[in-house]
Amino acid sequence: MATAVKQLGYYGLGVSNLEVWERFATEILGLQIGERGEDGSIYLRMDEYHHRIWIHSDPSDDLTLVGWEVENDRALDELASQLTAWGVRVEAGTLDDAARRSVYRLIKFKDPSGIPSEAYFGPLKPNNPFHSPRAIAGFYTGEDFGAGHLVVRVDDVERSADFYMNALGMRLTDVAIPSDNRSRRIGISSHMIFLRCNQRHHSIAFGSGRGEKRLNHFLLQVNNIDEVGEAFDLCMDRELPLVSSIGRHANDLMISFYLKTPSGFAVEYGYGGREIDESTWKVVMNTLTSVWGHRTINPL
Repeated sequence: MATAVKQLGYYGLGVSNLEVWERFATEILGLQIGERGEDGSIYLRMDEYHHRIWIHSDPSDDLTLVGWEVENDRALDELASQLTAWGVRVEAGTLDDAARRSVYRLIKFKDPSGIPSEAYFGPLKPNNPFHSPRAIAGFYTGEDFGAGHLVVRVDDVERSADFYMNALGMRLTDVAIPSDNRSRRIGISSHMIFLRCNQRHHSIAFGSGRGEKRLNHFLLQVNNIDEVGEAFDLCMDRELPLVSSIGRHANDLMISFYLKTPSGFAVEYGYGGREIDESTWKVVMNTLTSVWGHRTINPL
C-alpha cells in the first residue's frame, strides 16, 4: 500500500496587494494573523496550527504552494522514495525552509502541472489559542480534516489523478461531469476529479477548466451554519463581489456560497460537508453541481 499524505496542511497565495488581502482575510473571512514575515508576508491562522494560509507579495495573484502533512519522519522518507520512483525530482528542505513553514522537517517537489508542493511533519502549534477577529467559533479543520480543500486547474486531468493517487497515496472519492450551466459559468471544467486523504470528502479537486489561474477556489468550513449566513450578509452589506448565492452541493453536500477574493479567484465559505466512511464508500459520478442554490451572481 502506498504511503499517503494525511491532510492538506497549508497553502501559499501570491497576491499583488497585501494590504487589501489582510483586511479581506481578517474582516471578511475571520482569519487571524498569526505572524508577519520579515519580507512582509502574512501567516494566517484558522485553528491551533501556526498557520494554514501564507500570503505573500507576488503579481501572479494565484496559488504558489501546497503543503501536505504526513504522519511522521518515517512516512516522509517513504513518501520521498515513492515520489522519486514515480519520476518526480524531490529536494530535501533546509532548516531555513522548515523554519519558514513552522514545521520540523519537509521535502519539496512539483506536481505534474508544475505546482510547487511540499510534504512535511511536525507542525508548530503555538501556545495561544486561535482567536478570530470576527468572533467566529472556529473552522472545521484539526488533525483529522486539514485546512479545507483546494480546487485547481491542471494541465492533464488523468495524469494529475495518477500522481495524486499513486505518488501521494490519495483516494478517489467521486467524479463530476456536470450537465448544468452553472458549473461552467464559475470556471469549472466539465470533467472533475475529487480526491481525499482523510474523512473530508475532498482535500483537492481538479479539472482542465479555463483561464490562466491555477486556483479556482479554496474552502473555509465553519462550525455553525449561522456563520455562513452572517458572512453572506456581511458581503452584501460591504457590496463585495459574490460569485454565487448560498446553495448545497450534490457531491459533498456542503452548504456554502462563493465570494471573489481580491486576487480574482474565489473562496467557498461553507458548513456541513459530507464525511467519508472508508468501509462503505463507493465511487460515484455526479452530473449535477448543486442540489439547490449556488446561482451565479458574478462569474469568475
